[in-house]
Amino acid sequence: MTDPVQNADTAEELSQPMTIGVEAYTCADYARAERDKLWRKVWQQAGRVEDLPEVGSYLTYDILDDSIIVVRTGPETFAAHHNVCMHRGRRLVDTPAGAKNACARTRKSFVCGFHGWTYGLDGACTHIREQDDWQGTLTPENTHLRPVRVDTWGGWVWINMDPECESLADYLFPAAKILDPFGLENMRYKWRKWLEFDCNWKVAMEAFNETYHVYTTHPEFNKFGEFKGWAKVQGKHSNIGSDAPDE
Repeated sequence: MTDPVQNADTAEELSQPMTIGVEAYTCADYARAERDKLWRKVWQQAGRVEDLPEVGSYLTYDILDDSIIVVRTGPETFAAHHNVCMHRGRRLVDTPAGAKNACARTRKSFVCGFHGWTYGLDGACTHIREQDDWQGTLTPENTHLRPVRVDTWGGWVWINMDPECESLADYLFPAAKILDPFGLENMRYKWRKWLEFDCNWKVAMEAFNETYHVYTTHPEFNKFGEFKGWAKVQGKHSNIGSDAPDE
């Protein structure tokens, strides 16, 4: 496991005032660098385990240019693949119009809508029309869907596109240890709604990750007193909160 003490120098450095250039929020090259160095390297929540109740249940997860298929392959096992046919690069599963992702049950295979190449739940290519025309160049290795790392914790299914990534347990330490007593795997969402913000993702995240704005943006809370926010480093993660006002 990662020792949180190792992050002490980083935490101290970031505690000093700094200015982030506007290109971090507006530059297309910066966004592409985030795609390559962040989103394709980090563990991400793709969905809940209960979204995949049966063998063959699947869902898609899209992040920028990448689309991932997550499928239940057994009572306690899952697989994840890039949602891309190995022939011409067409998506195997399309997201329905107006939907956040595709999600369905009891599928036995994935069939490309362009030429009918077919893939099993494990990503192996099981059918290619006129395969002999390729004169033996198509192999199980070069026709297999590109795999994506997948694991579960807290009732969520997590994916990571980096084949050399650290384990999910190492990535979450010590945040998972702090959250385990809450039994998140036993919880179910009662209601949720997907929203799209017309801004760079960091603008939205930074607003939700600080309480400095509450006094002005949410004045209805002021009658309870002025809340003081705090944040604590937890390995690669952090938790935020606020101190209750004095009576």
